[in-house]
Amino acid sequence: MAGVLAQKKASAEFNEVTTFNVTFDNAVVAGNHVVVCTSSWKDGTDQSVSTIADNKGNGNYSIAVDAPRIDSQTIGSLFYKNNITTGGTTFTITVTWNTSGCSGVVGALEYSGIATGGAVGVSNNSGSSTTPSSGAAVPGAASTCVAMMSYNTGGPSTIAETAANFAEQLEIDENNDKQDINIADGVGLSGSQTCTWSLSNTGTWTACIAAFEETAAAGGSIVPILQHQYRARGA
Repeated sequence: MAGVLAQKKASAEFNEVTTFNVTFDNAVVAGNHVVVCTSSWKDGTDQSVSTIADNKGNGNYSIAVDAPRIDSQTIGSLFYKNNITTGGTTFTITVTWNTSGCSGVVGALEYSGIATGGAVGVSNNSGSSTTPSSGAAVPGAASTCVAMMSYNTGGPSTIAETAANFAEQLEIDENNDKQDINIADGVGLSGSQTCTWSLSNTGTWTACIAAFEETAAAGGSIVPILQHQYRARGA
């Protein structure tokens, strides 16, 4: 088996906070792997994520990769906690920023079948176009790749994940579709892997990708499993 997405959770949009929580709907299984993607903005302030932790005492989550700042306000980050020690129900993840007044969204994903250890390949990218790209992560062995992209446009835009080896998992609208975070994944992947998207309007965007090696039982040549898509809209 390849890495398997056990569950995912999209937050509502939050506004002008220092900390924000997101809680999985189902119990998290001990030994699994949790990925947390954040997109936040604050005009004119170099905000960043200080810590991510959960309410089960698993310690601080590790940063895999940051997405570059765009428009002097919007950043993205991809964090993870490998080999969760304590799972259970009402599993709540708390994201804390280094300054007050941050707005944005958070997406969390739980996977089984991920080996212990950190990310085995990362990349990031930014630009202004209708064709965002994560840059290429290059895992050497079969891996689960998670990619995120956040954009900022002058008016409402629609977004579609377009890479053949990836499937959209979460799309969370911010600011009435003028800003958005899209999270996609691909499993059983090795070699150079890039996630791409399409925007209906030109916008500035920032993106990143991280690869996590799968367990030995998950290795080999695996056809990526396309998970059911989920869309959540912020307030």
